[in-house]
Amino acid sequence: MASTTQRVGGAVGLAVVIAVAGAGLDLLHGEALRVATSDGLRTATFVAAAATLAGALVAAGLRRPTPEPAVAPSPPDGCRPRPVVRGRRACRSAPSAPRWHH
Repeated sequence: MASTTQRVGGAVGLAVVIAVAGAGLDLLHGEALRVATSDGLRTATFVAAAATLAGALVAAGLRRPTPEPAVAPSPPDGCRPRPVVRGRRACRSAPSAPRWHH
């Protein structure tokens, strides 16, 4: 799907650039045709550059959603979290509760 969209977008973009480059070339001959062709190609280049810049600005404005931070599980009732130290309990009792040691 993305490949098809990219190809169709490229074809439409090329058609627009060619239409801009060829605008106003009807009924011209000789030196006037050469000058008008050169001016048309210059204008088409500016249109393509402007479209590229507009696309870059739109792409820069798009932001990826930031993931929600992981929520740590809450400690059991009556416990305050503390760093886990080897050989000790995983939580510290609340100040009013008795302290048990291993």
